[in-house]
Amino acid sequence: PAVGPCPDADHPKYLPNWIRDLNVDQFDLVSKYIASFHFITATMMAVGYGDIWAKNTEERLFCIVLQLFGATAFGFILSSVTSLLESAN
Repeated sequence: PAVGPCPDADHPKYLPNWIRDLNVDQFDLVSKYIASFHFITATMMAVGYGDIWAKNTEERLFCIVLQLFGATAFGFILSSVTSLLESAN
């Protein structure tokens, strides 16, 4: 039985988490990193997890790219509005 951050389900210290719920511990190394980065981007960009989520590596990559694009676009829009308001004074 594995003990550590993700003990086996029959271990007394087992707690459900996103790694077990999405079977990330069964992924290959690259897919684990992509799943982790997807979790980080969804959390940091306040997108959240919702009722519909990425189920495979390709969907996670698409979501990561889309979230990064959205954050970049938001930054450019905010910068443009700030410049517009500053030039109005």
